[in-house]
Amino acid sequence: MSITAVKDVATVLSLLLDDGDATKFPQGFVFDSGGSQVRAAQDLVHVSLGLYTKAFTFTTIDDFDVVYEIFNEVGHTTESVLHPRVQERWQVTLSLEAQVWDALVASHVATGSFGEAVRLMRALGQEHYMLDKTTYDSQGLMLSGRVRVFATATDLNNAAAGAADGADSEIFRFTVTSVGATPGRVDDYRFRRDL
Repeated sequence: MSITAVKDVATVLSLLLDDGDATKFPQGFVFDSGGSQVRAAQDLVHVSLGLYTKAFTFTTIDDFDVVYEIFNEVGHTTESVLHPRVQERWQVTLSLEAQVWDALVASHVATGSFGEAVRLMRALGQEHYMLDKTTYDSQGLMLSGRVRVFATATDLNNAAAGAADGADSEIFRFTVTSVGATPGRVDDYRFRRDL
């Protein structure tokens, strides 16, 4: 069974000595799932009746093992023969808020979903879009065009103006048409989503 912690949120490493011994100097050693020690030894401080604690923050998502060694002196040279090592498994996850956000923007992007709407707002807000395939009337007013939205600036910069639909990595595509009842004037532009 694992103890759950949230990435980048302070938690408490704790060790309770069954005999209530308040004279020991325990340390916690944190290992990632690959067995590599990820932090220097954590000195736990006695709180009460054999309970030792240390505030700690996990900064990556992973499964961690915390191994507690109990020493007889402050210099941590002699392990207690009365108190064997204790090992705990910690599972570090994103906060609930981050998990919900990730699910919305990464997992739920089907047409018409909230995640898709968030993805579109983020892309348009970051200004990674291109207007191309434009046509104009004799007075220079735009009659039609195509807007393609890209997830990143790099995708936008790599896109070719006028390329066939789907030839680049656009995540949304719109056809733009103008509507005008008065010659020489556009009353509005209409965007129809194609992708």
